[in-house]
Amino acid sequence: MKTKITVLIICILISGLTNCILGPDGNWDFYAYHYYNGYAALHGRVGYDIMPAGIQSYFNPLLDIINYLIINTFRQYQYVVTFLQGISWGLLSFVLYLISDLLFSKVTEDRLINNALIFFATIVGATECIIVSEIGTSLNDITIAILILLSLYYLLKFAQKQKNKYIVYSGVIVGIACGLKLTSSIYIIPLVISFCLLNIKNGLKNILKDIFIYMIFVLLGFLIIDGYWMLLIYKNFGNPFFPMFNDIFKSKYYAFVNYEDYRLNNINIFKIFLYPIFWSIKNYVCEHYFFDFRHSFAYFSCIYSLIIVIKNRLKTFVFNIYDINLSILVFSVFSYLLWIKATPVVRYFIPILALTGVLISIFILNIKFLYSSRRNVILTILSLIFIFNIKYTTPNWGRLDSILEVPKLPIEENSVVFLYGKPAGYFAARQYKKVRFILLLGGNDGESSDFIPSELYFEKVDSLVKNKKKYIIMRVRRKNFERTKDEDYRKMIKNRYINAKLKCTKIRDITQNTDRYTRAENFDFCEYME
Repeated sequence: MKTKITVLIICILISGLTNCILGPDGNWDFYAYHYYNGYAALHGRVGYDIMPAGIQSYFNPLLDIINYLIINTFRQYQYVVTFLQGISWGLLSFVLYLISDLLFSKVTEDRLINNALIFFATIVGATECIIVSEIGTSLNDITIAILILLSLYYLLKFAQKQKNKYIVYSGVIVGIACGLKLTSSIYIIPLVISFCLLNIKNGLKNILKDIFIYMIFVLLGFLIIDGYWMLLIYKNFGNPFFPMFNDIFKSKYYAFVNYEDYRLNNINIFKIFLYPIFWSIKNYVCEHYFFDFRHSFAYFSCIYSLIIVIKNRLKTFVFNIYDINLSILVFSVFSYLLWIKATPVVRYFIPILALTGVLISIFILNIKFLYSSRRNVILTILSLIFIFNIKYTTPNWGRLDSILEVPKLPIEENSVVFLYGKPAGYFAARQYKKVRFILLLGGNDGESSDFIPSELYFEKVDSLVKNKKKYIIMRVRRKNFERTKDEDYRKMIKNRYINAKLKCTKIRDITQNTDRYTRAENFDFCEYME
């Protein structure tokens, strides 16, 4: 226990200090909706503003609330903010240590080899390039990865100890992850499959009973985190997941379709089997360039180890290390298949990217020569670490020189502000209470709208602006902004709310922040007077 507490403290200190060096978060999503969502949830803006942060305005805001409170409570102490925001990376590293310790602490009779594998699996997983890029950011994928991997850890503990409390812990934790971020639901099926493999010796009847208990607590964890928020969204829009799954719930404020991310439509059978190789060459799964050789190595390690472990598992039906290794490998494979089908954005794959060190360590254990002596193990580990760092590039989501200051806009009370383009959601935070914010258009760089409005939506907008004496249009001036796939929608919006009486000037001197999203030349400030 002392060792684990010591490792936890070291992980937290390293992660917090690392983020202090990296600097405050300044990613696109932070500006677009994370900061606003935290503010809106705490100040009762849900239903008052109309989608100022796009469809993400109605995502569960709990993690954004925590981030918002950290920023605004310790705004005058930048290093306190960045230290607290960076802790999640340390917690992820600690969970990786727990899994690695469980897997490798007794894998050989040589304690030094076991500790070397634990260290290697933890360090390689924690320093994967996507994970490092997200340290201290509001993207929240590291937090979700902590929960998914902690859930996996408790299933592994149940297989060893056969205590039902571990099923409860695992179910509630993965349910919480799903409540915080719906994309986490892709990991439920892989966890269940791994659970079945780990407990196959208990018989089908007991496995089905345990899975039933597990799913009840998954649902409980989900409702604890998302239950109130779903009721609030349902009350306002008639769809608890608004605007997602509207082909099922049919909210009258949105087209009767399910929202799709059109970046995800280029998947074919060939890419499914070689995707980790593809994204090492060209970034199919990320908006920014990245390169990390451990992705390809872990991919081939997983395939090779899966073949060897299945072969060894067929030789005996006695519980041993191969059961645990097989469950980890199968969990990774099924998570990959569901991820690539449902949400192939690399950030949502962080739980498996964090296991790259574990997968490679299992590979080492399946080649007898590599772990036959201390010398071979140490040379193998050092060689792999060297190879992984020959070319290593993290995606750049954006960092600031100082904590974000949201400028107080020159807006009168009882005005309506149309946000024209993205990311501009953060401008809707911390303004006057009786100013309403409405997003006209969304989509990255204005190239497409991520919102398909219904006539009732426009009627609601009309009712808000009908008796107002002042409209204000905040237009985000972005490169290639005029190109759009939704030209008819754009024209309808312009004709309905924007006309020649507008007088526009650039926003000047409202912020000293030098970040690309808050420079004065990026915005027009337009007023309309009746």
